[in-house]
Amino acid sequence: MATLAWFDQHSFLMNRHTYKLIKYEMLPYDIEHEGLIGFRVTKTQPSPLRTEVFVYWLDPAKDYIIIKGSRYNSDCNYYWDSTRITKTLETKQTADGQWYPSRQVYSWEYSNKDGKHKEQTDKRIQISTNTIIRDEVFDVNDL
Repeated sequence: MATLAWFDQHSFLMNRHTYKLIKYEMLPYDIEHEGLIGFRVTKTQPSPLRTEVFVYWLDPAKDYIIIKGSRYNSDCNYYWDSTRITKTLETKQTADGQWYPSRQVYSWEYSNKDGKHKEQTDKRIQISTNTIIRDEVFDVNDL
């Protein structure tokens, strides 16, 4: 659930693959993202030249969950010009007040040797806060 509502932790890794230049920046106010805070991570790999850009729009009024997150890759091994976008369309709160996305749309546009492609998934998220996880589940002797 963490990557549904918060950052993709891979966008902050300093030594991921061979990216040499990583730039972090806050984005200026944007009328299309009113009330949200924008943040961008740009990673550049010099050889072969690749760029990976993560853009996040967070809602400070809802525990800073990501309302819109995108990831762009200029070139990968099997596809290129890849853009992945996750938009939170609906949010809910747990009984203890924790915000979470309850509906998201995920889209992916990319090109490969077979042409241009587009995929889209509509996710509905339901959280049960009444679930009891027994301690035995975490017993390493049962592995």
